[in-house]
Amino acid sequence: MQNAFSLESEIALITGAGSGLGLATARAMAEAGATVFLTGRRENLLIDAAASIGPNAHPLPHDVADLAAVPDLLA
Repeated sequence: MQNAFSLESEIALITGAGSGLGLATARAMAEAGATVFLTGRRENLLIDAAASIGPNAHPLPHDVADLAAVPDLLA
């Protein structure tokens, strides 16, 4: 039977991923097999979070309140 909760080959962009609920979400998605991109304003927290999650986690410092910079995040 196929794992209904598998995220293998999926990519997730998680905002606020340096701590709290965002970090927990990123960790859970990575454990389910997704490649996760961690976004947030505090680069040091994102780097630490990505290191704690593993090789499928990538920090991308970004402030989602800066609407003009959103296209750069998605490029």
